[in-house]
Amino acid sequence: MADKEHKEQKIGSQISAETIKVISESVGIGGIPDDAAGVLAEDSSYRLKQIVQVCLPCLSVYHAL
Repeated sequence: MADKEHKEQKIGSQISAETIKVISESVGIGGIPDDAAGVLAEDSSYRLKQIVQVCLPCLSVYHAL
């Protein structure tokens, strides 16, 4: 059951909280709490998906040429 819950949580977020922490530390922002990193990871994943959806029609037009 724990594996299923872990997988369900992973589906909603393509960018992990650990990745957010590493990126924030690399730009000089250290000590982000785990819950804040998790929220930022979910938001970043959502926004990245939006960007990809907006760009896909442009790519299909480009590849049709």
